[in-house]
Amino acid sequence: MQYRKLYVTVASHRNCETEVKNACVRSKLAVPTTRLVSATMAVKGDDFEDFLAERRKNGELFWSLKTREGIPEYRFAGGKTGETVKQQVLQSPRISNIIKEISADNGRDQADILDEAKALVDEMGHNLGLGAIRFVAYTLPKAFKRLFQNIYVNLDGVDKMRKALKESPVVLLPTHRSYIDFLILSYVCFQYDLPLPCIAAGQDFMYMKFVGTLLRNCGAFYMRRSFGSDKLYWAVFTEYVQSLIINGDSPVEFFLEGTRSRTAKSLPPKQGLLQTIVEAYFNGKTTDISFVPISISYNRVLEELLYGREMLGVPKPKESTSGLFKARSILNDDHGPFHIYFGDPISLRACSEGKVDRSVHNLVPRFRFSLTKQEQKFLTEFSYQVILQQQKYLVISVWSLVATLLLQNNGEMKLTDLYKDVEWLSKHVVSSGAYLDWPATKTVKDVVLSSLHVHHSVALVTKDGRVLAKSNADEVVPREIPQPTNMTRDEIMSIATVYVVIGHYRNQLTHVFVRMALVAIAMGEHTTCHKDHLFAEYRWLVQLLFNEFIFHPTAAQEDFHAVLKKFHHSSTYIVTDSNVTRHSSGDKLITFLQQMYRPFLLGYWLVCHYLLAISQQSTGSEQYFKQKALINGTQDMMVEMISAGDIPYYDLLSTNLIDNALKSLVTMKAIQSCKRNGETLLTPVPMEIAKTADRIAALIQVHQDCTATSRVQSVVPAQLKAKM
Repeated sequence: MQYRKLYVTVASHRNCETEVKNACVRSKLAVPTTRLVSATMAVKGDDFEDFLAERRKNGELFWSLKTREGIPEYRFAGGKTGETVKQQVLQSPRISNIIKEISADNGRDQADILDEAKALVDEMGHNLGLGAIRFVAYTLPKAFKRLFQNIYVNLDGVDKMRKALKESPVVLLPTHRSYIDFLILSYVCFQYDLPLPCIAAGQDFMYMKFVGTLLRNCGAFYMRRSFGSDKLYWAVFTEYVQSLIINGDSPVEFFLEGTRSRTAKSLPPKQGLLQTIVEAYFNGKTTDISFVPISISYNRVLEELLYGREMLGVPKPKESTSGLFKARSILNDDHGPFHIYFGDPISLRACSEGKVDRSVHNLVPRFRFSLTKQEQKFLTEFSYQVILQQQKYLVISVWSLVATLLLQNNGEMKLTDLYKDVEWLSKHVVSSGAYLDWPATKTVKDVVLSSLHVHHSVALVTKDGRVLAKSNADEVVPREIPQPTNMTRDEIMSIATVYVVIGHYRNQLTHVFVRMALVAIAMGEHTTCHKDHLFAEYRWLVQLLFNEFIFHPTAAQEDFHAVLKKFHHSSTYIVTDSNVTRHSSGDKLITFLQQMYRPFLLGYWLVCHYLLAISQQSTGSEQYFKQKALINGTQDMMVEMISAGDIPYYDLLSTNLIDNALKSLVTMKAIQSCKRNGETLLTPVPMEIAKTADRIAALIQVHQDCTATSRVQSVVPAQLKAKM
């Protein structure tokens, strides 16, 4: 493992918390009055550059007006503007054919249908222009310099993308954790003289005054959240996206996860737009397409409190320009550094070679293309491969380590213990191959206190040297969290907001350890376990948590053996041909891994018991429940249990966890799903749910009693059941 040190002069911290300063003085440390001056990355020789450093030194005006030179150009680029692409779409065989079909089916005049197609392509089409980009290049750095300490980009990845842009059409696939993601890559491309991307954006943004137009002029093309059975829209959108790909004038950018991840965990890939793009290769319209996975890692996301409340069931506010201006107060807060990592371009041709037979489409008109089962299987595996590549290059902040340890200690730790545990945990993060952002010249005390400064909204340092999770995000003076039995529901939800936010940053670390943890959980307290039995338990856990974490659909056995090899190498477990034996030297790591993921499994167990309880209360042979009602009811039961002191995990109240558990139970046939009047209704299968609950309980040592059942009696509302 190589380390590269980057030395960057930066501005001073703002609004350093008093208690952090006092803690520094008590620990005989220098008070952190300057931002990080170096970043040590556990990376494979990558050079990172803080491109905000130059803006701090020289400003934005002349840079935003610079002449862009040496821009790489695809060798078969069409040289088409936004308007000529629209004309290309409308004159395509696909659109001509669909107009004739709709006219024949509905008796509509073809000219009217063509006018509708023109309106659709105008609605979705981008209007990329350098003027808007220069405006953004002038204004964005002013905000970034106030929001972030540094913005690091790996130069090696930029150079690889520059080469790929000359050889084939390029698709940029960034992670999606914040609204910042929308234009940050355009900013990077402007900085390094790369072609500016065309960006797929949800139609919600189109209706934002000024912002919608600005995004369109910066390369955004708009798509509906759902196309339904609108054949004309499907055809126009497909042709428009494929025209952008085939022409190759600009890279196409979209978020494979489909939406922002409010939990900081990677979301399962949405394959609709990806399928539209790869179709252009499978039907021979282009000789190759390069996909560039891009990992954007935030130390602190701008929307953290918004996400925390949203995960507890508070409705997401509608995107609006007025809402954007109301959020100006975030400019007064420090959000730490963030990193943008451009991964190695993935050739679709090389990746699909030997796996897909494209010749089956030779005799089919290109506009009637549809994926074969072979191609659909490949697409699913490919999409997960990209998400896993994104995860591989995510940068872990020290705060993620602090957040993980705080949650495992019920939101309270002594600073001295925190220092020791962060140092211990950091070694395991690096040895696991993850990228860790650790200032080269700073001690563990320095980096922990610096991270507490950045995340003062959810954690505070007391005068007696303890770190406490806040009881309220607006709290300034630290206070002890009262006993749950003395709290109202609103107070519990207020604390839960803080814990869900802290959990957001714990989740940034989950992909690093999840496979190791599932093996440790499958092993349990056993001293020795047969390898086949251990794999069966591991595979079942992967199936159960498939919606919670990202696993490659066909790599369970490969991942399992890779974990055993790693454990054996570190003497955590002793692995033979047939058995796995626990070694005492690995006890601390095993306990840590089991505790880190236990809340997820406990949440699934509680969902199972809620479903069993309401099934027992319901009458009749079939019970149909609305998904939202099940989520709300489970959350109410958990609030009751927290209030009674039955469970200590406030972050279990996340609706995301409950929703993922329900999806998993549907996949595992423990819940039957059906559609009635356009609404999804769920029917528990008590026998299968009970089996799942029992298996979870055996793995995480849950003492099964009537606690969940007794709590549920008081929270199941009469209107819960939507009996059909």
